[in-house]
Amino acid sequence: MEKKLVLIILLFSLVIITSLSFALPIEINYQGYLTDQSGVPVDGAVTMTFRLYDDPLAGALQWDSTPVSVDVSGGVYSVVLGETPQPAIIPAIFANQLWLSIEVETDGEMAPRQKLTATSYSIQAGTAENVGWANISGVPAGFSDNTDNDTTYSAGEGLNLVGTTFQVSKPLDLAEAVRGAMIRGENRDASLKSSGISGIASASTGGTFGVYGENSSDSGFGLFGYATALTGSATGVYGESTSATGIGIYGAASSNEGVNYGVWGTSGSAEGFGVYGANTGGGYAGFFDGDLSVRGMITGSGSGLSGLNASSLSSGTVPNLRLSGTYSNVINLTNASNAITGTISGDGSGLTNVNSDTVGGYTVEQISNLAQTQIPRTNAISALPASGEHLSMTIGVDGLPVISSYVAGLLSDLQVTKCLDPACLSTTVNTIASPWQAGRFSSIAIGADGLPIISYQDYWVTDSDCMFAKCLDKNCSSASISTIGPGGHHTSITAGTDGLPVISYVMYTVVHVAKCNDSSCTSVTNTWIEEGGYTSIAIGLDGLPIIAYNGGSIDLKIAKCLDNACSTFSITTLDSLGDVGAYSSLTIGADGLPIISYRDITNSSLKVAKCSDVACSSAAITTLDANGDVGYFTSITIGTDGLPIISYRDNTNGDLKVAKCSDSACSSAYITTIDTTGSNLSQFTSISIGTDGLPIIAYEGNGGLKVVRCANAFCLNNWSRR
Repeated sequence: MEKKLVLIILLFSLVIITSLSFALPIEINYQGYLTDQSGVPVDGAVTMTFRLYDDPLAGALQWDSTPVSVDVSGGVYSVVLGETPQPAIIPAIFANQLWLSIEVETDGEMAPRQKLTATSYSIQAGTAENVGWANISGVPAGFSDNTDNDTTYSAGEGLNLVGTTFQVSKPLDLAEAVRGAMIRGENRDASLKSSGISGIASASTGGTFGVYGENSSDSGFGLFGYATALTGSATGVYGESTSATGIGIYGAASSNEGVNYGVWGTSGSAEGFGVYGANTGGGYAGFFDGDLSVRGMITGSGSGLSGLNASSLSSGTVPNLRLSGTYSNVINLTNASNAITGTISGDGSGLTNVNSDTVGGYTVEQISNLAQTQIPRTNAISALPASGEHLSMTIGVDGLPVISSYVAGLLSDLQVTKCLDPACLSTTVNTIASPWQAGRFSSIAIGADGLPIISYQDYWVTDSDCMFAKCLDKNCSSASISTIGPGGHHTSITAGTDGLPVISYVMYTVVHVAKCNDSSCTSVTNTWIEEGGYTSIAIGLDGLPIIAYNGGSIDLKIAKCLDNACSTFSITTLDSLGDVGAYSSLTIGADGLPIISYRDITNSSLKVAKCSDVACSSAAITTLDANGDVGYFTSITIGTDGLPIISYRDNTNGDLKVAKCSDSACSSAYITTIDTTGSNLSQFTSISIGTDGLPIIAYEGNGGLKVVRCANAFCLNNWSRR
């Protein structure tokens, strides 16, 4: 139906004048009268399009309403141009004369275009921009010269007013606390060495302080800094002094009661510092006038704990603490049962008055004769009173090995063997899960709290469940048990960077990854990878899990997790030449790149794959041993020299063998036979590096658990470099 615009009544409010700037909307109220071709007024909703041009006939389009539904009653309609959801009208287009174009339905543009004119009030507004100071009444004194001459100011606490300039008082003296602290700094920036509070004393002499805070309250802070960034070297409190007698950070709490702090700093970043102090002039980076209580690790670079006497390290002063590093001065230990790693040297009295407690796994008598105990000439093989099937070994936080294993038979158990010395000459054995067939395919690691965590299979239940055991002490004398899910073949466990366990295992013939949602693994996020077996899991340099497995039973494959829970992942085939990938074992090399040992079934050989990047998108493949039917039950770790070392079974002779790699890529290796006394040796091998730097291997020998502590990095008897 053709429509005809008979009458246009232009009533609009244009709340803008070119060159002025108002906060009101730019809208035009437009009314008109619409009839059909016969002159009959239109009733009902009609689609109309309104446009603004800069010319009455042609010109450039300045604004387009897009089609708008308009209600028409008796021919009369009203519309507000520029209101939502129409496009906004830009004020700048009113710098030129505009004409309104109207189109009804799809009839085309009506003629003529309507010229927009301003209302009387907008004319009045247009003159306001040219009004000068002389024409404005009621101007405050001091404004008529276009300058604010009011200089009545007052300086607040900690500020000085010099003329019209505010300056910070030197020194700044605040009389009242701000949010519970005299000075409080908070930093959420993850950039390098960003600080909540930073202070630098640049004087090279005198008792200067980088940061100084004092508090006399029984619950306040002299100085408080908080760095909440989870990455980067963020610092809660940072102080630096270049004076030989100055102090980087000094805090004093003078109240004699309550919980108060001279200096309090915390950082949520793994690379950050709660408190950081530096002194480049030879003075103190931090100074403590009184007892120092530490919860956690104290490390030193050589003289980090020099000149300490017996009272400084008395019983109970530093509980559950390990001292690491090399200490050149005498350290007297009283009743010390804590582990010590590194070297302690002195004048002969460096370990006096030590009782019968063990230190780092050694007795006092052994420490006094380290040449015999720490430098063995032959590989020491121990037969232990425990089963050796489906075993796995790791090193506890006390520096001593801990081994999970399976007692075969109908009434089978999961056992945990805790070594009481570095060579595992004496042990304690605990049964964790029983009866029936619990404990097959076990894998052990150390959790974030320093206690062992174990994955294994309960074969007796209907679906042969994958299980999780959380040890409640370092010896695993008891444990809490959780069910992960059906399956449980070829389990492998580690702890993620978030401290929560992550487990790879096989359900029937499919590789799965279970991410624990809590430290006891009472609930998990379970991800299906693909068909495969023989899984081995580790945490890559990027903090994400990576799994090696025998994919589809014929290839060596890698599943690289793209998040902590491994809900997404990428899959790479590393070796598909024959039937390969069985008995895979994965670790992270000293260069941060994964390396995998595995068996080539087609060629009856031991092979290794060295990944080219963190995600293991490709790898260099090397055959290390093809002498007989070898490569069963491989286990790989990295020695203190940064070179991989692999334990495995020689099935032809029933021997336990070790391959010590010649370089980080393991392009070649020195092969040695460790134990040959029995045809059922070397099954279920697991290798680790002790705190003394020597390889230690757990394996099944003639049905029982055996441990060999190597005499040197190459596991050679009576060997020395000269």
